[in-house]
Amino acid sequence: MKFDRLLFAPSKLVAIVLTVFSSGFALASWQLGLWTNGAPGVGLTPMLACAALFVVSLMLLLGDNEEAEQEASLEWTPMIMGFGFCLLAYGMNTIGFVVPALIFLLIWARFLYCRSWLVSVSAAIGITAVLAILFVKIFGVPLKLFPW
Repeated sequence: MKFDRLLFAPSKLVAIVLTVFSSGFALASWQLGLWTNGAPGVGLTPMLACAALFVVSLMLLLGDNEEAEQEASLEWTPMIMGFGFCLLAYGMNTIGFVVPALIFLLIWARFLYCRSWLVSVSAAIGITAVLAILFVKIFGVPLKLFPW
């Protein structure tokens, strides 16, 4: 029973997920090329980041966090927001920036921070407008804003 509790503790689950992701990203960065023509290749920086993530995940996985696990509880808010970021990235690729950003920021402000509808809608519109102006006009990023 104690083994099951420690294996499925939040820090152990995070460590397993980090190990899998860092291994997959390391393979992808290796395929990009670490060194080309006597200079660092495109995949070198991602490989270094993957190596750091892998070390941290092994420390979490092999470390003795029993006391910390007894005090810690699993928070759902970071997981919901991580899923929201994934949906935002997918939505930006398919229907543009404005609609997914508005939905994401509205849900974030209204349901996770329990703000009023007026504050949530105002913040979502304002932040989306500022980010769109910043990236498209000031930075010159070719960002698809709308689905049409």
